[in-house]
Amino acid sequence: MKKNKLAIYLILSIFFLAMSNQSITAAESITGEVNDDFQIISETGEAYNVYSSEAGNEVVEHVGEKITVTGEVEIIEGEKWINIISYTLLEDRSDKDTQ
Repeated sequence: MKKNKLAIYLILSIFFLAMSNQSITAAESITGEVNDDFQIISETGEAYNVYSSEAGNEVVEHVGEKITVTGEVEIIEGEKWINIISYTLLEDRSDKDTQ
């Protein structure tokens, strides 16, 4: 019985230790401008680094354009990163929406 409790304790300890090292993720929509550093600068001045993905690679091609993106945001070593799920160009009225 003591071995079972010890095993459960060890498993839970490892789980919580691993979870404490994970960055915080949350789905967000951000409106801002794409810059040439593979970032979106939000209307509040915050920089979001764009992960390389199909949608992310499309977004970073629109340097200087205003855009709204939706995706999973992570904070890694104090920097915000976004994995873009969908986006809408706001200055180009063709409104490309990917989902």
